[in-house]
Amino acid sequence: MGMRLCLNSCGRAEKRKNDYYDNSPEESVTKSVDTYLNNLNRYPQDPNPQIFTIASKEIVNNNTLLLVHYPNCTTFNGLKLLLIQGLEYDEKFLDPHLLGNNHPVIARFEPNGQGWRIARICAENL
Repeated sequence: MGMRLCLNSCGRAEKRKNDYYDNSPEESVTKSVDTYLNNLNRYPQDPNPQIFTIASKEIVNNNTLLLVHYPNCTTFNGLKLLLIQGLEYDEKFLDPHLLGNNHPVIARFEPNGQGWRIARICAENL
């Protein structure tokens, strides 16, 4: 069992048990991965590129700003603010990640008023 030095509430160093070393490193990694995968299966958070709705759209300087809602995504209540290069994108499959290789999404912004203003400035300057 490993020990580590910590500061107590009075600011003095004291030895405490290091729980990480209670198991072998292999067991700890395996438990972490299993926990991650179980949570991922229970709570999928990645946006599904096939399940979305366009909440808002604006054309700026031949580029497209999209506010997209992905219902299975929890971050920002499922909203993603995307800057699409050009005017064309697949209306049935829209992955919000920055994938490169001619993927239409070239930037993402926080889905709020400030994010929309910054996205508009970027689109105007492309």
